[in-house]
Order: sequence, then C-alpha cells, then structure tokens
Amino acid sequence: MRTERAFGSRAAVALGAVGLALLIAAGIPMRHQSLPLWAGAALVVGCGLWILLGFVSPPSADRMDALDAVERGPRLLPLALSVVAGALAWRGTAGGVFRTVGVVPWIACVVLWLWAWRPRASSPPSSPAADPLPRRTVTILFLGLTALGVGLLFYDLAGTPSNPTSDHAETLDDIVDLLKGERPIFFPRNTGREPLKFYWLLFLVRAFGLPLHFQTLKIATAAFGALLIPAVFLLARELRGDGFGLCATALLVISRWHLSMARMGLRVTHAAYPTAFVLWALLRYLRRGDRWSVLWAGIGIGVGLYGYIPFRVVPLLVPLALGIAALDFRRKGRRLALLGDGLLIAATAAVVFLPLLHYMTERGDLFWYRAATRAADTEARTGPEPMIVFADNVRRMLLA
Repeated sequence: MRTERAFGSRAAVALGAVGLALLIAAGIPMRHQSLPLWAGAALVVGCGLWILLGFVSPPSADRMDALDAVERGPRLLPLALSVVAGALAWRGTAGGVFRTVGVVPWIACVVLWLWAWRPRASSPPSSPAADPLPRRTVTILFLGLTALGVGLLFYDLAGTPSNPTSDHAETLDDIVDLLKGERPIFFPRNTGREPLKFYWLLFLVRAFGLPLHFQTLKIATAAFGALLIPAVFLLARELRGDGFGLCATALLVISRWHLSMARMGLRVTHAAYPTAFVLWALLRYLRRGDRWSVLWAGIGIGVGLYGYIPFRVVPLLVPLALGIAALDFRRKGRRLALLGDGLLIAATAAVVFLPLLHYMTERGDLFWYRAATRAADTEARTGPEPMIVFADNVRRMLLA
C-alpha cells in the first residue's frame, strides 16, 4: 500500500511538471496573439495531463458539514427605520447629485438594514479542507505574499507604464470638477462612468496632497488592486482550504494580467475585486447556507456596481448559485428558503446601490449609454452579421 502511494505521488509530480512545462511553452506565442500548430498541441496535451492529474492524485473529499440553522425574520424596528431612511435618501439623491440630505439617510439606511437582518447566532468558522495548515503558517505565508504583491504593484510605478491616454485626461477633468465642489452620482463624460474611482481619487488628492497627475491615477488603481489579494485568497480558500488559497494568491501577485491592469491608472481593477468578493460570498453560502454570506453577497454586488461597467453581469451569478444550492441534498425540506435568500441578496444590493439606482431611473439613457456602445451599433455599426462579429470577438478573447 505504501509503495502504491509513493508511486502515485511521483506520477502526480511528473504529470504536473510536464503539463505545466507544455502550458508555459504554449503561452509564449499566445502572448503575441498567435497559436501555431505546435503551441495548440502543447496546450491540448498540457491541459489533458492536468485533467489526468485529478484522477492519479484526487484531492481530499470536501467537508459537507450540516448547514447553519434557518434564521428567523428581521428585527422589525430597525427594518422600519431603514425603510424610512431609504425613502429620505431616495428623495435626497434626486437630480443625480450627492447632497448631505441624501447621503446621511442613505448611510443610515444601509446600517439599519444590516442591523435588521443580522444573524442572531454566530456559527463557528469552518474550512472546506480536510487537512488545514497551521494557522500561524498560513498567516505568515499570506502576509509575505501580500508584501510581495504590494511591492510589485508599486515597483517603478513612475516609469511603467509611461504614457497616459485620452481616458486619463478625461479622468483628470472629472477630478477638477470634484475639486470645484461638484458631487455627481454618475459621471456622463466619456460615454458615462460609475463614481467609485473618482471619489477614491478625490480622497487621495485631499488626504495626501497628491497632484493632478498621471502618477496619481496609477497610485490610486494600484492601491485598489492590492485589495484583490485578500479577496482571491478568501475565494480560493473557500474552494479547497488554506493551501489552495495560498497557491492562488501566489499566482495572482505575479500575474502579468493583474499587475498590468492595476498599474495602468484605469478602473479595470474596480471590477475584479468586487467580483472575487461576491464569488467568495456565494461559495460560502453554498457550503454553509448562512445569513452572513447572503448579506455579504448583497453588499459586494451593491458596491461593485459603483465601480466598472463589466461588473453588471455579476448579479446573474446569484440565480446560478441558488440553482446549484437547490440540488444540495442537505437542503431537503428548506429549499423554499432559497427564494427568500435570493430576494434578500437583491434587496441588500439595492439598498447599497440606492443613489445610483435612483440615477438609473432618472437618466437611464446616460446610465446605459456606454453598454449600448459596446453591445449594439449605437456608436459604430456591427455589420449585417452581428453574431459572426461576436463569435470572432470571443475567439480573439480566448487567444488573449
């Protein structure tokens, strides 16, 4: 038996090493949008070896602990106060402008809403891994990877990238407007943009005296990109435990995609971080079925909608997660509660999203204009066969 295990371990290492070498080789021409025959073969064989690895050395079984107990309804007093505060916030955010009469009741609405739905009993934390690593080891390794990731995000940031684009100039124009005292909920310049990036930049300029410069834009997005590190760790940890979380974190901090996107001074990272956070919350909900995961998913969706337009597809993950949860044998007799949890996720997201939701109802033409220019022929005609164009775009995306 021991000999068989040793052979299986050596075979797993060999398969993993050869598969990884083939995938790295295939990635060299793919970086230049090219896929010659040899690279395609290396890609297929490399992926095949990693699939085979799952049979040669299968992972340990998932922990299928009992679901958390079904929570009771909300606390009625804070719920009623939250509704009142929400109505005041809706009225105070009319006209697409942040005002004190709108922001204060909106914050109160969010706090009261979370208080009303807060779980009455806390369950002990659990891990999906059957063999968790020592907590001290995990903490030290995670902090070391985070330090490496932050260092790479800010290394030679003044020199790389070196040239701004017209999008950076448009952003600086919006910051000038904010410094003059304007407080828009949505920024219609440059086909329309969500507000999180601009108020984050305003905070950095006001709090640290940073100049209106291309370098400041890069600092802002690099700092926000650092938030993706713990989010990816939590997401991967929820899948396979601490070891898997650390491996995913290590891959992220040296990822060319992550580093280039976070350092370029544009708001791409404003979609990546909340997406990872929402996925973590939904996976946590699938495993535990707890109220906190429901609230965290709603908060993540609400915050993410203030960031970058591609995030608008993330709410579609909620019905997908609920559909998967309905297949869980542990939910026998409580599947109707899934509908309530889905509604609570949507309502929590709406409470957090309330000012921008109000703007969307007032100026839907501006709110959806940027999406229309990307998905339809609002800005440029797609030609007589739009599905062919779409399929070609997907092909090019896969080559990226």
